[in-house]
Amino acid sequence: MKKTTNAQVQNPKVVKTSRSELVKLIKNSGGKFVTVDFSTKAEPNRKMNCMFPKHLSADAPAAQLGYLVVIAPKQGYKSINTRTIKSAKVGGVVYTV
Repeated sequence: MKKTTNAQVQNPKVVKTSRSELVKLIKNSGGKFVTVDFSTKAEPNRKMNCMFPKHLSADAPAAQLGYLVVIAPKQGYKSINTRTIKSAKVGGVVYTV
């Protein structure tokens, strides 16, 4: 088994952006998995690995920051309230609000 050192572990790039830009990035991720940090009524800090379905239109507006439909593995379709998104990791880059 190969040991990893601190020099081998790379920290992802962190970029500050708006919620609407973050939703566009998630929608245009091309069906790849993204990690989204958001809050719900039951859980103030929720993290979900999911992907935006390719068959849904990425051109449609985010319904003025309404709900975003994603697919979570072993859970199926889920809705994320875009007003509660704190950060998302898309393509190896962490975007924060």
